[in-house]
Amino acid sequence: MSKLFHIVWAAGGEGYHAECMMRDFEEPDVLGAMAEQVLEAGLTSTYTEAMRRAVEIVEYHRAVQNGATICKRAHQRLKATSPTFAQNT
Repeated sequence: MSKLFHIVWAAGGEGYHAECMMRDFEEPDVLGAMAEQVLEAGLTSTYTEAMRRAVEIVEYHRAVQNGATICKRAHQRLKATSPTFAQNT
């Protein structure tokens, strides 16, 4: 399997777990657990910043739930406007 497949599979798994947490647990518990994981992953060194990142993750997931296609649209725009992107013919 290709590297891209594994990346997409992992991202889908993360989305699944975000959805399950948000459905099954109270928001403060979800944010606290996610902030702890942000800290453990070494993405930041302070709890305040880890909580901020947890909130951003939840907000992004909710946007996607509501139909936002932020990454897809950005990707399409880059492909359409980048002079260095090799168009597949």
